[in-house]
Amino acid sequence: MNKKLIYIVSGVLALFLVIGLFWVYRTPKPMDVAQNGVYNYSNEDLGFTVNLPAEFQYFQTQSKQGDGYKDIEIFIPTTDKAYNQEVPDYAKPLVVRVYEKDKYKEEPGFEKKGETDDKVYALKFWNDLPKEWEGKWSEEMKNYILNSMKID
Repeated sequence: MNKKLIYIVSGVLALFLVIGLFWVYRTPKPMDVAQNGVYNYSNEDLGFTVNLPAEFQYFQTQSKQGDGYKDIEIFIPTTDKAYNQEVPDYAKPLVVRVYEKDKYKEEPGFEKKGETDDKVYALKFWNDLPKEWEGKWSEEMKNYILNSMKID
């Protein structure tokens, strides 16, 4: 009877150990929080990663297909009902636009970030801020996002 209990407890502990190891060594997901508190957004299909500040907690993404490009729109929650909301209760601080290289053209508001053999990457940041972001958003935050973008 005592040996049976030892085997059961040992089995349960081994199971927890295996689950724990899988958790620790798992591949980071596209929206994981990094050790320094920022959000790592990775889009393998479009070939880029970007870090978003900790203030972007609860962010959501949406993709839109255009003529010769694809937009990845980043949304963050807002309580500002006067703010022009494309998605209810969310503001759009950032758009990452990935052009097919032969369809690329400069567009107002978009900053070209880089290119590969077949794609051109550009970012657009919001101009109008929701009330709760008027004290939070800064050029430093914008530059942090710009400088964190990596093109694969």
